[in-house]
Amino acid sequence: MPRIRPLEHDHALVLADARVKLAVADVERDHAGGAALQEGVREAAGRRAHVEAVPTGGIDAERVERVSELDTAPRDIGLAAGHLEFRGLVHLLARLLVTGHPAREHQRLRLGAALGEPAFHEQHVNPFLHIPMIAVVTSLQGELVRLRPLRREDAPHLAEIGSHAEVARWWPDITVEELVAKAEGRDEVEAFAIEHDGELVGLGQIYEHSDPEYRHAGIDLFLDPRLHGRGLGRDAVRTLARRLVDERGHHRIVIDPAAANEKAIRCYEAVGFKRVGVLRRYWRDQDGVWQDGLLLDLLAEEL
Repeated sequence: MPRIRPLEHDHALVLADARVKLAVADVERDHAGGAALQEGVREAAGRRAHVEAVPTGGIDAERVERVSELDTAPRDIGLAAGHLEFRGLVHLLARLLVTGHPAREHQRLRLGAALGEPAFHEQHVNPFLHIPMIAVVTSLQGELVRLRPLRREDAPHLAEIGSHAEVARWWPDITVEELVAKAEGRDEVEAFAIEHDGELVGLGQIYEHSDPEYRHAGIDLFLDPRLHGRGLGRDAVRTLARRLVDERGHHRIVIDPAAANEKAIRCYEAVGFKRVGVLRRYWRDQDGVWQDGLLLDLLAEEL
């Protein structure tokens, strides 16, 4: 169990745990100093055997235990405080790129160089670092609907639902490209496909404001007009709100429908949302005209 500690001049000190004693038979069946073991050490250290000999007399025999296998494969290394007591045992100056400052983007993937592998060039690292991180989300089960993470293949059907006049009136210009971006995590929302009886019937999404002084979350959704008036919208909103309150710890949730969308407003008020005020000229409709919105919010204890 090696430990890495940064030293001056961007070097690293790798310390071996002295609490392990390697029996010769457990390391190499014929001879521990043979070519096979030396070759194994060189491979782990980038084909450079930077391992200093350690006198066995410095190890307390009562505090050691046997291991059945010497694993030289590189792996993630953890650092625990208080292990400097083993400083004099093994020093592997592997020339790791370690700085005293937070790693820049071109430094984060250079560990391979310490293992004898070529370092990544910055032009190869940057695209990887900027790939959106897609959170692993479990499905949410309501009383009438199931919300699961949105997938790319959902986009065409949801775009078709969004083209219905009853949906497009309030949520204009829903495109396949926009929905794919949501599914791939390239939007600032966490998107869910809404299912009813195994059928894809709409889209729900949540967003979070992370500033500690103003922390809150919001909800948006649309449903297939064929299923309006059946309570599916209320169930979807309530299920998303439960996730934000119970799992994300939010104390306040907002929703901002068009002020003229009375059907949606009744749905949200049935869940417990309360009117805050009119957002004047808040959103632009299909004709390019600015329309008012209505801000509603819900406190955790009101859900």
